[in-house]
Amino acid sequence: MFRANYEFDNRYLFTFTVRRDGYSGFGANNKWGVFPSVAVGWNIANEAFFGRATDVMNVLKLRFSWGRNGNQAISAFQTISTLGSSDYVNGSNLAPGYMPDKLGTPDLTRETPAAVHLGLDFAFLSSAFLNSRITGEFNVYRNNTYDLLLERSISDVNGLDKIYQNIGKTRNEGIEVSLTSTNLRTKKFAWKTSFNIAFIRTQIREIYGDGRDDIDNKWFIGYPIKVNYDYYITGVWQLNEANLAAQYGAQPGYAKYDDRNGNGTYDADDRQVIGSPEPNVTWSLNNQFTYGPVDLIVYLYGAGGMVKYNPFYAKNILVKHNYWKPDNPTNAYWSVEDGSASQCIDARQSDQRQLGGRGRLRQPVHRQQERHAGQIREGELLAHQGHHALLHAARDLPLEGGHLAGQGLLLVQEPLDLHPVYGHGPRAGRAARETRAAGVPLRSQSLILNRASNHENHRIPQIPDFRGGGLRRESPFHGGMQRRSADRASRAAAHGRSGLFARGGLRAHPETQLTADQVYSTEEGFELGLNGLYSLARQEREGYGYTDSFGATGLYALMNIGGTDNYNCGAGASGEFSAIYKNWATANVPTDKSLKAAFSWLYKTVLAANTIIGRVGNPDIAWSSDETPLRVEAEARLIRAWAYRHLTYLWGKVPLSLVETTGENFRTDWVREEVSVVRAQIIEDLKFAADHMGWMPSQVGRATKGVALTYLAEMYLAEAGTGSGPFDEELLRLAWEAANKCITEGPYRLIRERMDNSQGCAFMDMFSPSNVNIESGNTEALWVMQWEKNVVGGGNNLMRFSLRPKFDTADKLASGITISYEDESRGGRGFARAAITKWALELYDKSSDYAAGIIDDRGSEYAIAKYYVLTDKDTFSGVNAYTGEPWKIGDRVFIGASKDADAGNPEVSTLYGFAGLKSGSKEGDNSNWPYTLKYSFCDSGYPKNNESHNDQVYMRLAETYLLRAEAAYKRGLAGDAANDINELRTRAHALTVSESDVTLDLILEERSRELLGEEQRRYTLRRTLDAPAFVEWITARNGKDAGLSERDYLFPIPQSVIDANVSRPMEQNPGFTGSGSGSN
Repeated sequence: MFRANYEFDNRYLFTFTVRRDGYSGFGANNKWGVFPSVAVGWNIANEAFFGRATDVMNVLKLRFSWGRNGNQAISAFQTISTLGSSDYVNGSNLAPGYMPDKLGTPDLTRETPAAVHLGLDFAFLSSAFLNSRITGEFNVYRNNTYDLLLERSISDVNGLDKIYQNIGKTRNEGIEVSLTSTNLRTKKFAWKTSFNIAFIRTQIREIYGDGRDDIDNKWFIGYPIKVNYDYYITGVWQLNEANLAAQYGAQPGYAKYDDRNGNGTYDADDRQVIGSPEPNVTWSLNNQFTYGPVDLIVYLYGAGGMVKYNPFYAKNILVKHNYWKPDNPTNAYWSVEDGSASQCIDARQSDQRQLGGRGRLRQPVHRQQERHAGQIREGELLAHQGHHALLHAARDLPLEGGHLAGQGLLLVQEPLDLHPVYGHGPRAGRAARETRAAGVPLRSQSLILNRASNHENHRIPQIPDFRGGGLRRESPFHGGMQRRSADRASRAAAHGRSGLFARGGLRAHPETQLTADQVYSTEEGFELGLNGLYSLARQEREGYGYTDSFGATGLYALMNIGGTDNYNCGAGASGEFSAIYKNWATANVPTDKSLKAAFSWLYKTVLAANTIIGRVGNPDIAWSSDETPLRVEAEARLIRAWAYRHLTYLWGKVPLSLVETTGENFRTDWVREEVSVVRAQIIEDLKFAADHMGWMPSQVGRATKGVALTYLAEMYLAEAGTGSGPFDEELLRLAWEAANKCITEGPYRLIRERMDNSQGCAFMDMFSPSNVNIESGNTEALWVMQWEKNVVGGGNNLMRFSLRPKFDTADKLASGITISYEDESRGGRGFARAAITKWALELYDKSSDYAAGIIDDRGSEYAIAKYYVLTDKDTFSGVNAYTGEPWKIGDRVFIGASKDADAGNPEVSTLYGFAGLKSGSKEGDNSNWPYTLKYSFCDSGYPKNNESHNDQVYMRLAETYLLRAEAAYKRGLAGDAANDINELRTRAHALTVSESDVTLDLILEERSRELLGEEQRRYTLRRTLDAPAFVEWITARNGKDAGLSERDYLFPIPQSVIDANVSRPMEQNPGFTGSGSGSN
């Protein structure tokens, strides 16, 4: 750094500084930067013409400064793409896994603020008020910041949705006035008052250089960085507007939004900027009373010009609002039944001002700690609208030998002392980091020319140590699983240097970061990558947690199980996918969080697979055999095909990414490919997997060749045609051959004999935790996913929690009877995110002949919960009307009894048929409803927990049989189809079918009987039915879920994905609207 100071006669002050700074965290060509600044000052009060005016005003100084600064604003290693942990388990053992978790930007450089600051300082003296003193300052500033270092959101299609980049230009300008007076001072008592007011204007001047806004990040040219972008509430729908409200999917009492584009519906294009949550004016008033060693501080502050989301208002918390009711048709607040409005901003009622105050006593540590007016004190949130100038010089600086003294040009890691909104003090940095009120990136570092004076003593921040740190799991490439000491972390991290003539290069230490280059350099590393892939796939049956109250209770599996003909929204349809199924018309929207989460998860899986596939051909890797890299690639391709299979069934046309995404090739111009194009890639991947995977899993819990062949058969069927045809005969042949190869050439066999001596049936034995694994003799399993309690990587399974009845505390089946879920034999508590439809249950009646003693095992008491047996954990009283005796331990209480008199009567219970159950909207609406026992297992000793950790069959041979039957039927071979169906029916002791019985409807019914709760039912219906038939089929069989229409044949593309595609418009699925950033 070079600095030249000049002062003439204590009147004219000049400072010139040039600094060369380096930071190893930037790209190879951007580590160093040169930054000049200049500041001048004029002490007008020292001029001869000021004369005796100094008796009243002893300070009058005009200041001007200009300078450029280089803010680094990022932590170390943001230029490097890294991997994160994604562990799995093999049996009961940890299977360490890795997946991409951060995109690095190799060419990152500094953001560059250029600041201009004009200020006037003044001070008055008067003996009339016992040596009182009035000081003040007037400041005007403008700061243009270029190449802002921002973490921006990008499309989920890239696999990761965040990346640091140098983006655009912002301007921050304003005016500030500060006054401080010493009102009274005696030997023991002093009273000091400070007042400050500031007016701020911030705006984005440029983003990507093409004039486009970025809706996903909520960045709009001409607006502050932080804005509210939402639907504008204009009022409340009234009773006389019922017809018009219905057009918008609303009803009287619901919030009315501004239909900005006038298309007669609420859609994403109706969102608009509704102010900023940051103030454009702030003020503070501080009174400090000192008596001896005791201070009393009375502090007032205020802020205005902002629009904030107020959760107390929106959710009717604490404040009871005058909300709409039919007998109170107010326009002030919508009905409490309209939950959607609680997340939007009502600009009519939003906070426009913020006032606060604080008074307290304190013990001064030292008299020298008197601070500038309005300064933040410890414990205070908002304090003072401090002046903005990044370069602040020549202010009341004491003279040493005719030169300015006490100056220091310091590189600080956080804006600790001066900030354009939050002023000075130890809390200012924290407050600054929490908002972007100044319109500049508040994560930035600032070059601050500090000052010292006779009456003020600012805390001078130290030059930070830009070293990484923290504890992390060491990769096996650096000495095994162990903790790294903090000392080693410090030595290994990046370092910064500063100085105009600094010598030596800046060196980062990427070897301390876990990267794909490190992991995928050995065979062991690729196995760890596969573990990460299987961990991602397992998340389908695990929780994802964005919910406010219940933690990770969402379940991806519900996206394909629920909302169909055999599972409805259940009694717990208060969130996630179940909420969509409860009311398709209003809840299936592009902004739904569950859809966003699922879309992101699947493309993250694609990225992890692409990373392995793209690197497995590295010739420098020493493989143990020639077959190993082919098998590794095959497993990665299988999981990639698995992810795209989900994507095409759920969203139809989707972008196709086949290469590893990095910080250099991530895209903002994705195109949705035709389903046939994506499925052609799926088929290619599955063929490769079928050729190179083994019949048995390479490790416990992994997929097999049988999985690849079964998915291949399904994909051929999906592409062969829907409904009644016509069908592509060649694809039908290929589907049949793939399924047949799995059945006849593989080692898999249907479970036909009992696997243990417990009460039950062969069909259900394979779902028991002790029998479920292939290694335990489950010859029917093609893929068994692994969980383990109290083991790193053990995961958390929510299938039982989501598909069992809703137990809040216990289950009340009849008067005087409370069934406790604390009896572990019942499998633990549930939350009824989905419930079996009556139609699906009655299918078992059709395949049984109760009078003849023929009961389909798949619908028997061993497979479907039909009763509870009373135990000492239950509460019961009264008389069993069926036996005429008091209820006692060992009695059966039947589920679904319509009245107390039938609760103990097997003759009218679901034991011999399901016809007596409630129908329509009442199906599964309480905990007194049958449920599958396939997942009815809790962890020993933990019946109250949401999650469980038992391994589960994900795919089995029965699915392959049914696919072969479907292919045979569509090829005109109904007899072969009947034979395959009867293989399953004979195993289940059910009625068999003849060739003439076989129809597509029967095949769909048989899939429900066999695979209830396992099958991804939505995909089956999507594959076999077109949109009109899909709606007709589900509506006729699911009487609880409401509002299903042809648009719901597909889910809407998440609005954030459309918004993030800033370089090209991305179309939405039919029936949903919202154009996004690429269209503005």
